[in-house]
Amino acid sequence: MLTKNLFRSLNWDPFRGLAEFDTELDRMFGGLHGKSWHRTFPALNVWLGKEDVRVVAEIPGVDPNALDLTVEGNVLTIRGKLGTDENHDGLTSLRRERPYGEFTRSVELPVLVDAENVTAAYKHGVLTVTLPRAKEALPRKIKVS
Repeated sequence: MLTKNLFRSLNWDPFRGLAEFDTELDRMFGGLHGKSWHRTFPALNVWLGKEDVRVVAEIPGVDPNALDLTVEGNVLTIRGKLGTDENHDGLTSLRRERPYGEFTRSVELPVLVDAENVTAAYKHGVLTVTLPRAKEALPRKIKVS
């Protein structure tokens, strides 16, 4: 417990380096064993505000009408389909870095959210999801008597 609190107070995660290393290995060797991009696509940023949580995802080339967003408890899931595999008859693929096919990405949110009032906007390949905090997750001022 002391170690966990120490790491938290230093804002240091001893396993972050391992996760980054795993992601880099997937990026470098993903083409060798299938679609490894599915664990990290789309790239996400999560922002916590006083009244909401904002998730920003880079999803270029995706039809926004084909996206499926769900919230269960404090988990946001983004599903969609990214293009198709390009068919180049007679050519041998030397490098394949552009992902294609179905993807699912879930992110655990830091607070409970009001799933009924979630909004999403898509502009220039960037999806922004605004998730208002649930009433019980809003900060409350406590009067001392």
